[in-house]
Amino acid sequence: MAGWEKINDHILQNKRAEYAKEIVSSLSTQLVNQYGKSFAERNLRRMMQFAEQFSDYGIVSSLMTQLSWTHFIELLPLKSQEAKLFYANKIAEEKWSVRQTRKQIERKVFERTEIAKIQEVDKKTELAVFKDPYFLDFLGLKDGYLENDLESA
Repeated sequence: MAGWEKINDHILQNKRAEYAKEIVSSLSTQLVNQYGKSFAERNLRRMMQFAEQFSDYGIVSSLMTQLSWTHFIELLPLKSQEAKLFYANKIAEEKWSVRQTRKQIERKVFERTEIAKIQEVDKKTELAVFKDPYFLDFLGLKDGYLENDLESA
């Protein structure tokens, strides 16, 4: 029975997927006839992908005034949301063209920046080791020693 349910669910999901493809295709045809080829099926799928990946209206509304649709299309293939937001903010701050954006993504600027941040944190923790107090109880020293006494000994 459990196997049947899994197979049945799988088949139903595939039918739903096929049905969804037909709906998008049909909707695209209607929109192209009414508004022009900007609503071709490929673009409509990109719009759906954009809506899924950039679901926070506050972020989208502020970025829409500074980024073109082509910029957003360049960001869609990126895997992490952090990378998308990083590049979107950089595009807005530094006024990157689409070509510059593509080059920066190819150069993996986000990944390099993250690695640099991690290395910076590591350096800070390395220096913090020297700031930690020394516990020398195991030496059996008296409490009356100053650091100067230990240095001169």
